[in-house]
Amino acid sequence: MKKVLGLAAAAALFSTAALADPLAGVYGKIITISDAEGNPVSQTVINADGTYSTTPAGGEAVSGAWEIKDDAACFAGTDAEGNATELCSAEILGKNSGDSYEVTADDGTTTSVSIE
Repeated sequence: MKKVLGLAAAAALFSTAALADPLAGVYGKIITISDAEGNPVSQTVINADGTYSTTPAGGEAVSGAWEIKDDAACFAGTDAEGNATELCSAEILGKNSGDSYEVTADDGTTTSVSIE
């Protein structure tokens, strides 16, 4: 009986961890993206309601929606020309305020991401 209860408790703990929100640590925080030289490129705020807002350096804020797909956070929106865009990032999942990391794009450019 103890073994069955232990397995049930372990299964419940695992299920809770699996259902945990992987973006909860960044909601409402300012996420700054900088180029390889350290110059800020944009600032983003991700909201718990599935929306986000990004303000490019020297530009106007744009908003869109995000969702978790294929183990990544995917951000859908519209670019300055009105074209639909989507950017997915697995790196941001599980991050919290104070974290920072680098991302290398397919073309080899590197950006730094810091979460306030």
